[in-house]
Amino acid sequence: MRVAVIIPTFKRSYDLSRAVSSILSQTYKDTEIIVVDDNNDDEYRKETEKAMEQFIHLPNVKYIKHSQNRNGAVARNTGIKNSNAEFIAFLDDDDLWLPRKIEKQIEIMNSKDSSYSGVACFHIRKYKNFAYKAVSFKENENGNYFFELLTGEKSTPTSTLLFRREVFDKIMFDESFFRHQDIEFLANFYRHFKMAICPHFLVSIQLEGKRNYLTKDKVFTIKQKLLEKYKNDISQISLTMQEEIYNYQNLELSKMKFQSSIFYSLAKKTLAVMLGLTKYRRFMNLEKYWENA
Repeated sequence: MRVAVIIPTFKRSYDLSRAVSSILSQTYKDTEIIVVDDNNDDEYRKETEKAMEQFIHLPNVKYIKHSQNRNGAVARNTGIKNSNAEFIAFLDDDDLWLPRKIEKQIEIMNSKDSSYSGVACFHIRKYKNFAYKAVSFKENENGNYFFELLTGEKSTPTSTLLFRREVFDKIMFDESFFRHQDIEFLANFYRHFKMAICPHFLVSIQLEGKRNYLTKDKVFTIKQKLLEKYKNDISQISLTMQEEIYNYQNLELSKMKFQSSIFYSLAKKTLAVMLGLTKYRRFMNLEKYWENA
């Protein structure tokens, strides 16, 4: 069963080679790699083309270029439309996988009945060489994590996911979302399908380098749009749970407001000094989470 791995890339050619290499190193070999270049025809496009030179000769690699930047949701949909694989996974251009990521997730999917159409694995978050957070959670009985998704209790970034092809016969990424594309997609997913959990740390979410952030005003607009689109779904759960969702979303907006302040800038500089004084001590022992993965 072939697995297509879709990598949307935008202004991060320096990380792209690492991401592609982590797929080529997978123990599960029946893979197809689709890199969707979402840059404009500028220096970033040239840098991305150069980064892809070492891979484009490989028979299982496709390199597709958008004529101009269209956003990550469109790039992922482009990749989906250009594959007929039985399973589809996603890898952001600045993240990477452990070698057994696909193998472990396919094992989980094969152990579940047909009502389960997706599987998420655990992940760690890194800044440069330092792992500062490990994200794991327990699997529930109904395979639905809609509430946990909108309260941030269960984090399943796009790079941790693998889906059966049938999912994309029913839903696609909403191309009007310039942020929260993964949250919107998963909220839609839970309307129709169940999610399995692969209890292994198999993905590294990398936070160094250029981040493609939106302004807080644009994020506010998108959050409003997300909550409006799934208002009826939210209304189906208890009032207490509804309150938790809206409180969390408001807290996220408050964090963004703080991050744009001078106090946040000073806090970051203070942390950098502290790390320097401790000789960049690891926050967490990465190998402890990845051993036996």
